[in-house]
Amino acid sequence: LNPGNSNLGLITDFFEAYLKADYTDRGLLTKEWMKGNRVSHITRTASGANAGGGNLTDRGKGFVHDLTSL
Repeated sequence: LNPGNSNLGLITDFFEAYLKADYTDRGLLTKEWMKGNRVSHITRTASGANAGGGNLTDRGKGFVHDLTSL
């Protein structure tokens, strides 16, 4: 059994990411996990803005061009 693939592994990964995140990023981190984006941290620009927000773009992997993406 690989704990990384189990529900317990997912919960553990989330709590580790949550506790490592700055308190101002915890809401964004939680929102990304609820959407299914298992991010380990929130990326910020030099000015402090949220960089990317976990949004899929047509330049990223996993993007599908269909009516939903319009």
